[in-house]
Amino acid sequence: VSTFFPDAVATALESMATTSGALSLLAGISLALGDCGIALTIEQIGIGVGPPIIFTTNIVFRSSIDYALSEDKSTCRGACLGFSVCVAVVGILLNSLASAAKPPPISEAEKEGLLVDGVASAPPAADRWRRTLELGACVTVGIFSGGWSPLLTAASDVSSGNDGNYLWGFYVIFQVGECLALAALVALAALAHHALGGKARADGDGKPQALCGGNWKAALRVYGVPASTGIVIGTGFVCYFLTTSADFASSTSYALGSCCSLVSMAYSYFVFREYEHAPPSVVLPFKLAGACYAVAIFILALSEPVFCV
Repeated sequence: VSTFFPDAVATALESMATTSGALSLLAGISLALGDCGIALTIEQIGIGVGPPIIFTTNIVFRSSIDYALSEDKSTCRGACLGFSVCVAVVGILLNSLASAAKPPPISEAEKEGLLVDGVASAPPAADRWRRTLELGACVTVGIFSGGWSPLLTAASDVSSGNDGNYLWGFYVIFQVGECLALAALVALAALAHHALGGKARADGDGKPQALCGGNWKAALRVYGVPASTGIVIGTGFVCYFLTTSADFASSTSYALGSCCSLVSMAYSYFVFREYEHAPPSVVLPFKLAGACYAVAIFILALSEPVFCV
C-alpha cells in the first residue's frame, strides 16, 4: 500500500484520533473476532457447514446495511435485495441440516442403547440441539466477520478526505486493528490453555511441535501454509479496496467476493470429501443450499448494474 500510495501511512497517523480512524480500528477488531470464529467453526463442524453459513450471513448483513444507508431505495433494488436475502436464508437453514451427525462414544452409546448395527448414533433431541447451537454460532460469527465492511463504509462517509490516500489510510488503520485484536485473542487463548493445565504438543523427538524439530516439512506445514493463507486473504482485501476506490457498486463487489461460500462447499465436497459416506438426507440439503447461495449471489450481484438502472 505504501508503495502505490506513499502518503497512506501518514494519513493513517493523522486519522487515528478521528471518528473515521476509530471506525476503521473497530472494523479491524470485528474482522479479527470473525476470523477466530471461522477457524473454530471449521475445526468443530467442518468446512462444508461453518464457512458457507458465515459468508452467506455476511452477504445478508452487509447488503441489508448497504441498502439501508444508501440513497437509492428504488422498488427494483429493494425487491432484488429482498429476494436474495430470502433465498440466502433458506440456503443457510438447509446448510445447517447438512451438518454431519456427531454420535456419542461407543461406550456411552452401549449404556444408553444407541448402537445401530454396531455404530453409535446420537439421539434426535441431542442432534437437533447441536444443529441449533451450530447455526446460532455461525450466524453470530458471520455478523462479526461481516461487520468490518459497514464500519469502513461509515468511516469513509464521515471523513473529509476525498482522495485515495484517505481510503488507503483507513485500510492501514483497519489492518492495525486486526493485528492488535488477533494478538490479544491469541494471548488470551494461551493463558486459558495454560490455566486449564494444557501442554504443548510434542513430535516424535519430544520437542514442541511449533519448533518443528528441524524438520523442514513440518516447518512448512506449521508456518508456510498459514502464511500462504494470510497472503491470499490480504490480496483479496486489497482487491476489495480497489473496487471501492473505483466507485464500483459496493453491494455488487461484496456479493461477488462472497462467492467464497460456494468455494468452501466445493472444497468440502470434492477435495476433503466430508460428505463421501453421508446419507442422502444430509447430502441433498447440502446441494440445495449451494444452489440457493448461487441464486442469491447472482441476483444480488446483477441487481444494481443490470436489472435496476
